[in-house]
Amino acid sequence: MRKITAMFIVSLTVIFFILHLALPDRKNSFIENRSLAQAPVLSAARVFSGDFRNDTNNYVSDQFPFRDMFIKAYMTLTAKHGNGETYKQIIEGKNGYDYYIYDENQILSIYGPKKDIGLADVWNKKITAIDDLRKELNFDFVIDLVPSKAEALNPMLPARLQHNTDKEIKDRFFSKTPRDIIKIDTMTEFDKKPLDELKKCYLNTDNHWNFYGAYEGFKVLCDNLHRTLNLNTSIAPYNFTEVPIKQNTIVGAYNRNLGDLFTSTEKLAYYQPSDPHVFDDLKLYVLDKDKNEKQAKLSDYIATKTSGPDVDYESLCVADYDYLHFVNPKAMNHYSLVVIKDSFFDAEVPNISLLFDNVYVIDTRYYKNFNVYNFMKDTRANGLMLFYNSTAFMKVEDHLTYDVR
Repeated sequence: MRKITAMFIVSLTVIFFILHLALPDRKNSFIENRSLAQAPVLSAARVFSGDFRNDTNNYVSDQFPFRDMFIKAYMTLTAKHGNGETYKQIIEGKNGYDYYIYDENQILSIYGPKKDIGLADVWNKKITAIDDLRKELNFDFVIDLVPSKAEALNPMLPARLQHNTDKEIKDRFFSKTPRDIIKIDTMTEFDKKPLDELKKCYLNTDNHWNFYGAYEGFKVLCDNLHRTLNLNTSIAPYNFTEVPIKQNTIVGAYNRNLGDLFTSTEKLAYYQPSDPHVFDDLKLYVLDKDKNEKQAKLSDYIATKTSGPDVDYESLCVADYDYLHFVNPKAMNHYSLVVIKDSFFDAEVPNISLLFDNVYVIDTRYYKNFNVYNFMKDTRANGLMLFYNSTAFMKVEDHLTYDVR
């Protein structure tokens, strides 16, 4: 019997080894929403340092044949039998995040190792440099920090998994930010909401807010811009209404496979002006390969897919692009605004174009070699806004890659 077992194990190992060699390496995992490790580079220095061994382990793990099938089976078993508590336990994740299944249709991310509060100081160096540009070029400088799902719904986690890292970093950051910068603390405004109300603001199986949450954040933004810059940002004349979305299911962004664990469908709705013709004169410009503007169809970039089996946050609103320029001749203010943002801002497009006749939306994760000084000088924009959710704000390696000068 032992001999048969040994032969079976050896045969299985050989089969998977051959499959590993035969199948092409994948660059990305669709269900895990992350890049996969590639073949390690062999060198004497990397061998002696141990890096080659670690990279090889990661490579073999990430490129394992039929990896997605095994991950799905693992998650399903863990969710239903992981610790004897169906729909209320931790599923191991990647990149510092685990997932906590709160109930039959709610997934929360769990923070990885606690972030260094000194990240606030890293950000402030960049912010102070931009503030110097503000004084030189004479533009308004706005920072809007909105709460991530992990931050807003933190009280839903068991006490041992909770911590206030986002708030601590935000408070330290704002306390050291130059006084003339306009600081919009949407995180604190959301904290005033009851927990049941906050739960309505976020997608169940995704890290982003839904369109109700984005609408609530948009109202906070409008109120603050009116109060601090005396701009006409009242959205009352547009009579924003709820428009249901007829999607099947939402494919979550943390790990696209997590949504398979649930059978319930989220009831989502857009929050938009009751008169759809307010966007008739709205024009969109994108960049060609030479970084020159060209006009594009709004339908090719906004709400590209709202129904079907693989609808996700980006297809419902606007995906992350390097550069989008919205021009609205009927906007409420003759004002050009540059927004450097993360994906949470995507749900506020194109409503932001109702307020300003020129809105430049920049994602520095994809806009390579972006230079704040040159862009603000060339466009002669009236204002610059940094818009980040609290978790993305801590990822300085993603969002501080641009040059100030």
